[in-house]
Amino acid sequence: ASVKRLAGENDPVETITKKARGIVLAAMDHGWSGPPFDPLTLSDYLKLRVIPRGDVRDARTVPVGDGFCIEYNPTRPRGRVRYSMAHEIAHTLFPDCSDQVRNRAARHEIKNDEWQLEALCNIAAAEFLMPMGSLCRLTAADLGIDKLMALRQQYDVSTEAILIRAVHAASGPCAVFSASRVETTVGENEYRLDYM
Repeated sequence: ASVKRLAGENDPVETITKKARGIVLAAMDHGWSGPPFDPLTLSDYLKLRVIPRGDVRDARTVPVGDGFCIEYNPTRPRGRVRYSMAHEIAHTLFPDCSDQVRNRAARHEIKNDEWQLEALCNIAAAEFLMPMGSLCRLTAADLGIDKLMALRQQYDVSTEAILIRAVHAASGPCAVFSASRVETTVGENEYRLDYM
């Protein structure tokens, strides 16, 4: 329902990407710069309150008055905190964000069709932390793991995040996938493709 309210009849990925890129451009016009691109500074620009809370698993978006507050766990690894905050900023782009508290959940905790909303927030988070214009086209030579890990460090993001962005910035055919090990029977495991 959240995705339909955001995109209507339009492509949801294109819609969230366009919204996120519009925010990035406006924030850059007001002095936001990087890499690394600081989600705290972006939160300030968007007039979102940010509060550290040790009792929050990762991060969550809480409606407050006519705005939002992002509560995050400062004890998490730095890259995870940055990504969680960017993900929560993305939740505020949805017109029904104030209908409920949004908690960043692990993939296995997502129920029903909520994965669609969470996937779109991940796409927007990547746009916030690694704006497309800040990363030039990557050639096959740029896609080596050592070069990608140097980019990961420069942008201060997770390995998963830089791999996803690298695929979109690649000048030729390229793919990345994520899989989870799932126990099928006692002592037997298979891998489930989470996304590609």
